Amino acid sequence: MAKLHKNSFGFLRLFFAFLVIVSHTPELKDGNRSREILTSIFGSLSFGEVAVDGFFIISGYFIVTSFIRSSSISSYFIKRIFRIYPGYIASFIFCLLIVGPLAGTPIAELPRHVVRQIINIPMLRAPILPHVFDGQPYPSLNGAMWSLSYEFSCYVIVVLLGLSGIFKRSSAVFLLIIFLISFYILSQSHYAQLNTFFRLCMVFMCGAAWAVAPKLRAWSWTLFFISSTISILFLFLGKYAEIGLSIFGSYSILSFGFLVNKGILTKINNKTDISYGVYLYAWPIEKLIFLYFPTISLISAGTIDFLMSALCAIASWHIVERPMQKWSHKLSEQLSSRPLFKSPASPKLP
Repeated sequence: MAKLHKNSFGFLRLFFAFLVIVSHTPELKDGNRSREILTSIFGSLSFGEVAVDGFFIISGYFIVTSFIRSSSISSYFIKRIFRIYPGYIASFIFCLLIVGPLAGTPIAELPRHVVRQIINIPMLRAPILPHVFDGQPYPSLNGAMWSLSYEFSCYVIVVLLGLSGIFKRSSAVFLLIIFLISFYILSQSHYAQLNTFFRLCMVFMCGAAWAVAPKLRAWSWTLFFISSTISILFLFLGKYAEIGLSIFGSYSILSFGFLVNKGILTKINNKTDISYGVYLYAWPIEKLIFLYFPTISLISAGTIDFLMSALCAIASWHIVERPMQKWSHKLSEQLSSRPLFKSPASPKLP
């Protein structure tokens, strides 16, 4: 029987996956952000960017906690690999074999292109096929997969930082965040890919900072509302919005997750975590919806997309993701049992 977690991080993950759909729906329809809700209000971040940041903040907190508690580096990597790759590979195959032909790739050409795409799997890249969604905005099989390679890069960085001893000193983590913020600002005008890397590392480490600073972890509703208000105000500051969301939004997200520890929100997406699957399947499904039903309303498209991607995510969780997680935990338990280093106040994993 799956363990119930007395927090609302399952709900938050699913909520962020839903926000990605809310953000992508008008943009995939129009080819621009003119009708994206958050962008139209603040002129800075979209709901999709906020959602990805939310994922990385939660990930930063719990991945660093996982590293601290891991019995060995191999144990840590086994858990991380078997968490991110199985669901990704299932969605990768789904996009190639089902979405591709429906989106315009000739079936006769499919075998040779599928074989060529295998090389993209180790790098967590999105699959590519010719003639998919021709004539539509963003003709990509799965544009949402772009963040996965950055996520795994953060997993590797955690190991390097952990072995250097940086997680033993919270002050060193804060200095690292200042360094990342500086390079994020400096790279905004040029080097888009490098800027994205520094952005996501910055967000990830802001979440991680709360895991290694137990004296600062005073979760309270008062501080939640203060930090949330400051985060919203930062949305008016254009290129600095991301920084405000990383610093103050990280407290808002994590405090909400721990403070809401009873009631219906703690049961949503708790035992069966479909948030990752919803994120992976929403893009290709919605692209197909707009391809075959071009006059459909945004609300109808978004609703159908969420329901269909949720069904795919449920199947992915029970058939692929959860079984592989159980196997990885058994494998990691067979490794050495001594922690990498002790942490006097390690937070509980959800």
